[in-house]
Amino acid sequence: MDWPLNVAIFILLGISLLSVSSIKPNLFLSQLLWVILAILIILFSSLINWRSLVNYKWFVFGFYFLTILLVIIALIFGRPSS
Repeated sequence: MDWPLNVAIFILLGISLLSVSSIKPNLFLSQLLWVILAILIILFSSLINWRSLVNYKWFVFGFYFLTILLVIIALIFGRPSS
């Protein structure tokens, strides 16, 4: 594992949560929930051996097109921030 990178990420997460709590305290719990969910997803995905999946072209292209589709859905159905 790359410990300096992980430490830097957690420092930035802490600073961002601190700034959100000082600007809008009611959004802090929501932001904290998403940060915890993101950390769990990152930890889960780090356990998967992705190198063996890269050999399958259908997986790489499927993942690519799924990502593009999610971005398009966010652009169409997303609401602008106020």
